[in-house]
Formats: sequence, C-alpha cells, structure tokens
Amino acid sequence: LIMSGLLTRKTLSMAVADEIATFAIRSCKLRGFKPISVCVMDSSGSEIVTKRMDGCPPTAYPKMSRAKAITCISTGQSTRAYGEKYLRGKDGGDVGPSTFVRL
Repeated sequence: LIMSGLLTRKTLSMAVADEIATFAIRSCKLRGFKPISVCVMDSSGSEIVTKRMDGCPPTAYPKMSRAKAITCISTGQSTRAYGEKYLRGKDGGDVGPSTFVRL
C-alpha cells in the first residue's frame, strides 16, 4: 500500500535539546543570575528536556519555564521575540530580573 498525504516534520534530538538547556544554565551561571529552570520542547509542545539549577525552587520554576515554552510554541515565537514583545516596563523600556516577582 502506498499512502499519500503523510506529513513529516523536523524535531530536535534529545542530545541537541540537552545542549540547549545546558547552555542556557551555563550562561546564567556566568552572568551571576539566580537559579533558573529550563524546558526545551518540540514543535508540538512535548517536553524533551527539563533542567533545574541547584537552588532553584523545585515546584514553581519548572512550571513557569514549561508555561513559557508552551506560550512561545503556541504563538510561533522564539523566547527572545516573546521577551522583546511582551516584557517591557511601564515606560516601554527593557525590564530586568528585578522587575519580576520572586517566589
């Protein structure tokens, strides 16, 4: 049987997703940021890799990183584009970590 109309899509391998998460954590450490959680998903919104830095709150932060990833997938934006569009101060300027509520 020959089936037509099958769709194929490219996706990240677990190795590449792990590299992305590891790089994000390494970048935060180098910049002296507080501990974060990173969630890397495929284009359908399935988690591939989730990592939490030592000292990162174990419940809230992984949920927030997952929600951010799902939002970016749903809107078709990168996290950088999402931040540039939605994370602005009242004056329209960039916001920093001190702007966000700490849990």
